[in-house]
Amino acid sequence: MGLHYIEIKTTNYKHFIDEIAQSDMVISSALHGIILAEAYGVPTVYLKDTEINQDFKFDDYYSGTGRVQYEYARTIDEAIKIKPVNNLPKLENMCSALMETFPYDL
Repeated sequence: MGLHYIEIKTTNYKHFIDEIAQSDMVISSALHGIILAEAYGVPTVYLKDTEINQDFKFDDYYSGTGRVQYEYARTIDEAIKIKPVNNLPKLENMCSALMETFPYDL
């Protein structure tokens, strides 16, 4: 498996999204990277930043998408060895559930 670093600080967002969408797996310490990759069906691994405790954001996202437990890595080498999260939530199911609980008629 070859590694490719994707620069997030760019003004060319289309190229950035294309790179994410064409990836076999995304390793990210940013929740935005995880969400974007999963939106395109790309499996992910959370790279936990030991300097900043932001677990609550990831806990909230994963539980909100029906995944209570998830693995994370502390290094890139560790992330490569982890089976990526590919049990992505079914978008149709999530949309249906949202529509059923939305308090107004659309």
